[in-house]
Amino acid sequence: MAFGIVPRIRDKVLNSYNWHPWIRKRMLADNGWFTVFHWCPWFKWAIVIANFKDMAVPAQNISAPQQLAVSLTGFVWSRYATQIYPFSANLLAVNFFMGISGLVQIIRKVLYYQENGKWD
Repeated sequence: MAFGIVPRIRDKVLNSYNWHPWIRKRMLADNGWFTVFHWCPWFKWAIVIANFKDMAVPAQNISAPQQLAVSLTGFVWSRYATQIYPFSANLLAVNFFMGISGLVQIIRKVLYYQENGKWD
């Protein structure tokens, strides 16, 4: 764990103030604020947001292989998120929405090609 740096920082923060019991509990949790289990899903939401922003991109410009990878990754990791300890609802949600956003983009691409009679 990086030479014990994170636990030392956590202990220093915990001892610096008389924290509310709920906050103290969250800091000490297995998936608390000083763990990768808390922060990684929050940063992964950027992929989901970017994919939803890409809904404004014309359907013919959507990369099917990229969206297939985003979708499959999201659904596979959603399953994984239900099996690991500590459980993180945020990890499950971000991966599920990642899968859904990729699937929606693939559907947009397929519908575009069906309407225009074009296939790659």
